[in-house]
Amino acid sequence: MSNIHTGSNFDDFLQEEGLLADAEATAIKRVVAYQIEQEMQ
Repeated sequence: MSNIHTGSNFDDFLQEEGLLADAEATAIKRVVAYQIEQEMQ
């Protein structure tokens, strides 16, 4: 039984809107900043 509410995934949406690269870059920066913060504590 398939779900009628299933569509494309969020990455596909961001790619279509031209926002995927920016979103990935922001996510990577946040992860690196978090890891540095954890190491400093």
